[in-house]
Amino acid sequence: MYVRKVAIGMLLVAAFAAATSLGAARWLVDPQTPAPLPQARSDQIFGTLVVASQSLTFGTSLAAKDLREIPWPDDAIPAGSYSRIRDLLGDVPRVVLFPLAENEPVLASKITGDGDRGGLSALLPAGRRAVGVPVDEIAGVGGFVSPGDRVDVVLTRSGGSDGGVPDGGRADVILQGIGVLSVDQVVDWTNIEPGVPRVVTLDVSIAEAQKLVLAMETGRLSLVLRGAGDTSTVGIGHVTASHFQGLDDGDASARARITVVRSDVREDYSVPVSASAVSSSQLD
Repeated sequence: MYVRKVAIGMLLVAAFAAATSLGAARWLVDPQTPAPLPQARSDQIFGTLVVASQSLTFGTSLAAKDLREIPWPDDAIPAGSYSRIRDLLGDVPRVVLFPLAENEPVLASKITGDGDRGGLSALLPAGRRAVGVPVDEIAGVGGFVSPGDRVDVVLTRSGGSDGGVPDGGRADVILQGIGVLSVDQVVDWTNIEPGVPRVVTLDVSIAEAQKLVLAMETGRLSLVLRGAGDTSTVGIGHVTASHFQGLDDGDASARARITVVRSDVREDYSVPVSASAVSSSQLD
C-alpha cells in the first residue's frame, strides 16, 4: 500500500514537470507566444507620472498634446517629475531644454522653469558664461564639432618683435575640456550633421571667458575635439617654431645654430644634434 502511494505521487510530480517543460519549450520555439508576466503586488500603490507622448527636441514649446499621464509605482516616482499635466504646464509656457524620447518622464531639469526663456541662457547654470568663438572649417575640426561635445582651445600667435613671441610663432593650449553649447545657432544635441560653422559657443567660467576674449584679440584660436567621456586635464608646455628648425626631410637628426664670438667678429654655425636632445632641451 505504501509503495503504491509513493508510485502515484512520483507520477503526479513527473506529469507536472512535463507540463511545465512543454509550456517553456512552446514559448522558446514561438517567441510571439506571451511569456507569463509578473503579477503586481496586491498592496502596490500607484500614482501618476507625466511623460512625453512623442519625441521632443530642444526648443519645443510644450502643449498638452505633447504629454500624457501614466500610472507609476508610488514608491518609484523620479525626483523632479510631475504627476499632473496641468501642474507642469501652469500659466507660463514651458520649453524643452534637453531632448526627450517618447514615454520618457518629463523632469524639471529638462524644461524651463517659471518665467525662464527657452534660449541659450536657460542652459547656463549659475556662475557660467557663454562665449562665442569664431571658427572656420579648419579651426572648427572640419565641421564635426556638435553641441554637447568637449574641446580644448589652442591659441596660435605669429612671430614678431612685440609681445615676446619668438620668430616663427608660438602655440599654447589655454583651456581644456570646455563644453560646446551651440554651433552657429544650433543648440539641439541630437543634431550631428557636419557642416562648416562660423561660430562655436562655449560654456566657460568668468575667468575662462576673460582668457578667451583676450586670446581672440591676441592671435588665432583653434578647437581640438576630445573623445566622448574624456575629462582628463594634462600639463602641456607651449610649442614654438624653433622646435622644428633644422629638421631635414627624411632624416631623424636635427641641427642647432650656435654663435661664436672671436674678438669683435660673430660667426654662426649649424651643428648636428640628436632629436632626443632637441626634445629634452626645447620642450622643457
